[in-house]
Amino acid sequence: MLLLHRPAVLLFLHMRITLHIGESKTILLQKEAVGGYNWQLQNPDEESLQISTSTLPAKSRVIGAGAVLEVKITATKKGTFMLLATYRRSWEKQAAKVQQYEVVVT
Repeated sequence: MLLLHRPAVLLFLHMRITLHIGESKTILLQKEAVGGYNWQLQNPDEESLQISTSTLPAKSRVIGAGAVLEVKITATKKGTFMLLATYRRSWEKQAAKVQQYEVVVT
C-alpha cells in the first residue's frame, strides 16, 4: 500500500523591505524545474505596489536544474503593505514554502 504524505509548510520567512515612493527592490526566488512547484504572488494592494516578474534561466546546463523567479517591487504610494509569495503545486492547497514581505513605503 502506498501512502501519500502531505508535508506541513517546510519554510516560512518574514522579511521587511523599506522603500521610498518610486524606488524599486528586486527579490530572487529559487524554483525547481521539476515537481510542478511554482511561486504564486499575492499583492492585496496593486495601487501601492507594482509587481513585475521574469524567470531567469538556470546557471547549470544539467537537465532539471532550477531557475530563479526575479520579482521587482516598485513603491507607488506611502504606507505599509504585505506581499505574500507561496511556493506550491497548483492542485494542492498546502504550500511547501511561504515568504511574507512587509513593504514599508516612506
